[in-house]
Amino acid sequence: MKVTRLAYACLLIALSTQASDESTTLYDRYYDDQLTEKEVAFLRFADHYLSDFIHWRDDYLTQFDAYHEQVLKKWGSAEYTHAGIDVSYSEDLNAKTRTDIENDTVIVAARGASKQAAIERLNALGKALNEMLAEDVYSEVKTALASAEPSISDITYDPTSQQADKQLIDEQTNAINRTFIEPDTPNNDSKLAEKLLAEDTRLQGRERKASLDKLHQSLASKQHAPNGYQATMTIKLKPGTLKKRALRYAPMAHKISQDNDISHALVMAIMHTESAFNPKARSPIPAFGLMQVVPTSAGRDVNRLLYNTDAPMSATKLYQPEFNTTAGTTYLKILDTRYLKSIDDPQSRLYCVIAAYNTGSGNVAKAFNTNGSMSIKSAAKIINEMSPDEVYEQLVTRLPYTETRNYLDKVTNRLPLYGGL
Repeated sequence: MKVTRLAYACLLIALSTQASDESTTLYDRYYDDQLTEKEVAFLRFADHYLSDFIHWRDDYLTQFDAYHEQVLKKWGSAEYTHAGIDVSYSEDLNAKTRTDIENDTVIVAARGASKQAAIERLNALGKALNEMLAEDVYSEVKTALASAEPSISDITYDPTSQQADKQLIDEQTNAINRTFIEPDTPNNDSKLAEKLLAEDTRLQGRERKASLDKLHQSLASKQHAPNGYQATMTIKLKPGTLKKRALRYAPMAHKISQDNDISHALVMAIMHTESAFNPKARSPIPAFGLMQVVPTSAGRDVNRLLYNTDAPMSATKLYQPEFNTTAGTTYLKILDTRYLKSIDDPQSRLYCVIAAYNTGSGNVAKAFNTNGSMSIKSAAKIINEMSPDEVYEQLVTRLPYTETRNYLDKVTNRLPLYGGL
């Protein structure tokens, strides 16, 4: 089947007007009797070609949105693992932990209908606490909980969390779409199908934001506002946990980076920034493990290269340190030698690789192309006329996400920490 650009353009118009969020196939969501035979055939082709990915995406986002709603109703706001901060909730969502290894701090909180119920739940955290914390901090936290007095506060709805929740939806959309909007790829049938799905995911993000607005409006009302109390303890860990973790994974990272001709210091600095060397880390993007590999972008690219399969990577496997490090390091190599290879200066390319690991090469290109294009070839022409310092400055001021700007700064400044390991 050969799809014309006009047929594809017509379908994009259909996406903006005909979407039905009740369906899990592109055909059911966008079929209209005004579509041409070619457009209908293309929808069927896109569904067949991307069926596994569509099911993965819809199942994950449906489950996450339901989970997020329950967290908001219980706690009044939601925080998840991000930028080396590990946040975990108990299975019943009545307890949570926030581990900041960089600052040797763990916060443990439990909720209850009364102050006493919250304290009792906090004191009773046993097996649940073990499941929520990394093994190298569990014993220390458990001992501290037995001897410290918790602080008590009301649980109330936090209206400022609405904007953060919308930003999370944007980040999820960007991460899911990253592998489908690779710049400078030919517009064959498969690539047009992927672009169609990327637009569908963006529309789905808008639908999710509309549902989120309704949820926040409900929580802001007195009738549905979260209530109860939370008992909280802040525990200061003994210094050195982060360094111990780094030393544990340094030999493995050194071997894998050497096999891929990637800087060992870069791999370690990314581990540090992504997960604080916690192999159990999981963010809601979703990203998993030491190098916070996203199954649908980095994972899919690595699956294609190493395992000859065109599918999202297994989350279960990404919790395995060696598998995860291989996937993350291979993705760095793909960025360096394929997507960003047209950037001549090694230092400028390194800055772009670091940013692209977090946000995708298309968003890196947008930081340089004045027309907002995601074409790396166009961006490279501009980058190659700049000094590395100018490239760095452009990235930290014009990347589309504040998180990525901070990410580039953190990874770059942590590179010297691991040059000698």
